[in-house]
Amino acid sequence: MTTKSLSVQIIEAFEANDLEVVRWLFEQHPVEKQAFTFFAGGTWLHYAARKSSVEAVELLLGLGIDVNILDRSAERTPLVDAASGGRVEIVRYLLDCGAVMNTEASISNPMIACITGYGGSQDEPRERFATVAKLLIDHGIDLAACYNQQSMVDMDVAAFAYMWGREDITAMAISALYGHDERLSAGAWAEAIEVALGNAFSRQNFRKYRYPPKRGANAGGGRPPGEAWE
Repeated sequence: MTTKSLSVQIIEAFEANDLEVVRWLFEQHPVEKQAFTFFAGGTWLHYAARKSSVEAVELLLGLGIDVNILDRSAERTPLVDAASGGRVEIVRYLLDCGAVMNTEASISNPMIACITGYGGSQDEPRERFATVAKLLIDHGIDLAACYNQQSMVDMDVAAFAYMWGREDITAMAISALYGHDERLSAGAWAEAIEVALGNAFSRQNFRKYRYPPKRGANAGGGRPPGEAWE
């Protein structure tokens, strides 16, 4: 008879929402409170925030896990994973428990995770991601933060949402920033489109650089690694 690994036992308990078993497993193996899982390097609180229930998240916090515990890369909090999954109730609960909305980097920003989340997972209806975005805005997330990296140029939340086809979140962000000032809002909307279109082009070139098209054995030549593919 094969004995299930501890990770499998924990996952099955979360999936069944068997909180008594979850509690027992963590009490028997307290090191797991700080352990990194094979789910994108997150902790079990990251996993519960993305995959389980509010009650499971509440249990883990009650066992002493920090609401702002970071993943293996020290970039993502459980709030980011909950936002990425469109988990409205869990996002609300984490915010009420003092979850920090870190906007220093795009990968740490729960709003960016919310915007991309629906494209990466269809577990939740599209509308739930809009609700998550509104929750983050209502709790005062910094909407003016801009990011510059290989695939982002002067990119803020409004432009990023537009580029990902989430005009509803773009509208929410602009409204939160400029209220009912129609002239400022119109200018911000036009700027968001301009930045989004520019970044869409940057993303296209970035993908060509990172993922050049496959070439047949007789295609001949090819550029040296590290050079952009036009």
